[in-house]
Amino acid sequence: MVKLIVLFRRPDDAGGFDSHFFDSHLPLLKALPRLKGVAVNKVIESPLGERPYHLVVELSFESEDDLRAALASREGRDEAKDLLAFAPELTSLISVERL
Repeated sequence: MVKLIVLFRRPDDAGGFDSHFFDSHLPLLKALPRLKGVAVNKVIESPLGERPYHLVVELSFESEDDLRAALASREGRDEAKDLLAFAPELTSLISVERL
C-alpha cells in the first residue's frame, strides 16, 4: 500500500479554505483513477505547542505505479491545477509506503 500524504498548513481564512477544499477540491481527489481511498483529517492540536497544520489528507493506492498513473492522468492534472490555484503556498506532499 502506498499513500500520498498532503499536509495543508493553517490558512489565514480557514472558512474559505474549507469551503473550496470540501466543495471543489475533494471531488477532484476522489475522481483520481486507481485511488483506493481518501482520508481527510483535521488537525486539532500539536503536543509540541503551535499547530502548524490545518488538514492532513491521505490518498491510498495499491502501488507506486498506481500513484504515478493517477497523478499523470487527466484527473490528476485537473486536481494539480486546482491545488496550484487555491493553496500552493500551504501545501506539502510526501509519498509513503506501509512496511
